[in-house]
Amino acid sequence: MTVRGSASILSLLLSLASFSANSAGLEIQGLCAKQARAYFNSGAFDAVKNEAPVFVNHYDNASNKCFMGVVSTSVGETQWIRKSIVDANEGI
Repeated sequence: MTVRGSASILSLLLSLASFSANSAGLEIQGLCAKQARAYFNSGAFDAVKNEAPVFVNHYDNASNKCFMGVVSTSVGETQWIRKSIVDANEGI
């Protein structure tokens, strides 16, 4: 993947949710990151041929939820970009 491609994916990830500083403690944010990584690694987002999924996580104080944004790209005759946001604890 090129630097330009990496920058594009990062830009897409950041557009999945508004990531502003919140008052959630580092411990809660760390738990959210751990849960998001576990869910991502669980196989729910297994890469298929020519895809490279990446994820970010965000803890939202207002809803007391841990969200995970996933972006994957598929390159062939047509380039497809899939974006989804899920609750990292509930998997929906």
